[in-house]
Amino acid sequence: MRRGLAIGAALSGLGWNVTLANTASAEIALGDGAGDIGTLSGLGSGERGTGGRGSDGLDPASLRPNFDACVIDSYKATPELRRALAPYLAIDDYYLPLPGAIAVLNPAPGADAAQYQIDEKLLGPRYALLGGDVLLARESCEEPEFPPRRVYVWLGAAGTTELAGIVKSTLAGLLPAAEVIFPPAHANPIQPQAGPAETQVSFNGGARYIAMADMVVCAGGVTALEAACIGRPTVALALAENQLANVAGLAGEGTLVAATDSTLGQVVSELLSDREKFLGLGSRGRKLVDGLGAERAAEAIGRIFSEPAGGSPHLD
Repeated sequence: MRRGLAIGAALSGLGWNVTLANTASAEIALGDGAGDIGTLSGLGSGERGTGGRGSDGLDPASLRPNFDACVIDSYKATPELRRALAPYLAIDDYYLPLPGAIAVLNPAPGADAAQYQIDEKLLGPRYALLGGDVLLARESCEEPEFPPRRVYVWLGAAGTTELAGIVKSTLAGLLPAAEVIFPPAHANPIQPQAGPAETQVSFNGGARYIAMADMVVCAGGVTALEAACIGRPTVALALAENQLANVAGLAGEGTLVAATDSTLGQVVSELLSDREKFLGLGSRGRKLVDGLGAERAAEAIGRIFSEPAGGSPHLD
């Protein structure tokens, strides 16, 4: 949903009337930012949505006059909702190909243009959809400390209590004096015998806590791009299929190191033994991801739909 918020805000800045689909994680992702870009609409999943009509009651024809662009989190949207929006789709999500798209957006480094049989391709970190809070954090943060005194952990929707426990115990053993910042979604009730102090923070404002931290452990999706932009050394565990290409691409660019639950201890230990490598991850990340991807994507969408014909374009 953070990608949707970012591109929605950028489109709104260009004068588009943006409606946000209320899917899955909308409540935690929107927070106080909902009022900044317009109406929060009940277009979400009937099964997982947090408000409004479910997808079973969705009438695509009635939606058409209501907005210029529909930004949905297709990874969380039900098949029914995706089918309902398919006739109006213009920009395709990089993970779930939807029928009718005339463009694709994939921020993963090294995204292969040849795999998309489509004319308009917005590929690579230049189009990473990051919010204004990330840019603000990037501008205000200092260089990370080594060894790290604070570690920010965000495992995403695919994170489990078991994995959170592995991360906590690993950090407790390798960085016993460090503070570990956990959003409450991953507040593991099973505490390590001894280890880092833990601070629970809300999901909203994650960029601020990334900037406060000296190192990030994450699942390798949007948070990995945010950490790169802010310049934080990152260890990524790809927990979902749609994160694999992003983690591989960022690792190839030297902005993070990849790990699994079984290799996490070894990977973190090796990283903590090499100050130059540790700090290099952050500096290369800042060069690779400048935080202006949402604006570039919005401008590209504006060019594609400079004269929308027969109705409003839709963004997935």
